[in-house]
Amino acid sequence: MQAIDTFRMTIEQVGPPYPLLLSFDGTSIVEAELRRGTAQFVSPNELFINVNLRIGVVVTVDIYSRDDVQWASFPSGGPWYQLPPFPDFDISRLMAEGDGMEYAMANLVDIKVMGEETLIDGTTAIHIQANATGEVVRGLLFDLIEPEGDVQVDVYINPEDNRFSLVEVTMLETISEDSDEKSVWRIEFYDYNEAQDFEAPQQAQAEATEEA
Repeated sequence: MQAIDTFRMTIEQVGPPYPLLLSFDGTSIVEAELRRGTAQFVSPNELFINVNLRIGVVVTVDIYSRDDVQWASFPSGGPWYQLPPFPDFDISRLMAEGDGMEYAMANLVDIKVMGEETLIDGTTAIHIQANATGEVVRGLLFDLIEPEGDVQVDVYINPEDNRFSLVEVTMLETISEDSDEKSVWRIEFYDYNEAQDFEAPQQAQAEATEEA
């Protein structure tokens, strides 16, 4: 995964809402429900995501991240503006050695190989199920959630190239005796090493030129 130039992700949260913690002004924190997001990661430090959020009303937002700086187009298609720093957020950590995704996978416990399964798109994947602390998986969800307890992680790996097909993170704290519903984050991985399909905001391009 760390040797890959680009990949795309679809991110969904299903079951009872589990809020993201966002700040658009650097001071106030708002809770938002993520309905669906599509993203492309460009190694080693860029991410573009189009995300559908419920913040009282449903809005669509574009967010471009490079290292620890983010720009937002809110609503999607509007002018870009730079977001204030978000504590611990740095998109370059996602695929960095010993951090982000590698850290999460290396700190799984109670690992079970469930066998080969057919995913909803008809592809075959090796299903691995494990547990982890909430802190371990924060990096997988860009440090935008604050899990209160342990999580269950289900990883589906393409046996042909050993790349991720799907990762599901179940928030165990949301399971109760009164209901079978549970909050699950689904991250689907696809389009490995495809061409970059987004353009960075002009402000970000200008800053990158100045830094160079």
